[in-house]
Amino acid sequence: MTERLLTAHECAQFLRVSRRHLDRLKAVEGLPFVRLGRRVLFPEFAVRQWLQSRTESIHPGAQANYGSTPENGRD
Repeated sequence: MTERLLTAHECAQFLRVSRRHLDRLKAVEGLPFVRLGRRVLFPEFAVRQWLQSRTESIHPGAQANYGSTPENGRD
């Protein structure tokens, strides 16, 4: 299986950010990229993993406590 490499334009569209913000994500936030000569490309799978690792729950810990409140009798 060949991994798809996104151009900066494609990656910015995928993340729905500007090219300038994409450069900030790359420089400051650790967005994965590869340099091939002068070209900067973004491995799609690595970008998806990076995005997943940065995804936050609206209610952190809500899953862990679900169904175990004293009010419903499940301890």
